[in-house]
Amino acid sequence: MQPLRASHSFELIASGGIGNPFDLLKALCLGANFAASAGTILKMLMSDGEAGLHKMLDLWEKQTRIALTLLGCERVSECSMHHLRLNPSYNPSKQDQYAVKDHSAKQDHPAGQDHPFVQKHPPKKQ
Repeated sequence: MQPLRASHSFELIASGGIGNPFDLLKALCLGANFAASAGTILKMLMSDGEAGLHKMLDLWEKQTRIALTLLGCERVSECSMHHLRLNPSYNPSKQDQYAVKDHSAKQDHPAGQDHPFVQKHPPKKQ
């Protein structure tokens, strides 16, 4: 992300898979400027109405304050990548090593098996 930000001006929006305040904080720590949670918000609104949505947002606010306290931050803007526990092989100064070179290759994960966010699972027993 840092090499791109050095040469381009852009805002990064994380909008997929944000289902709780912890997902939101992780996205911001990873470099997103904004995070959106349309699916979770709309599901709550449809199932529990406006009152349920307000309850959920109040809970998210409390959970966000707790998470910030645990991270040692006073504000969301203080969250950064160093607050995350990443795969030990991840080196942010070598981010381009995780770039997908061949988009036509069949892979289980778009960034390949060595990407720091790919969870390693033991082979399934037959």
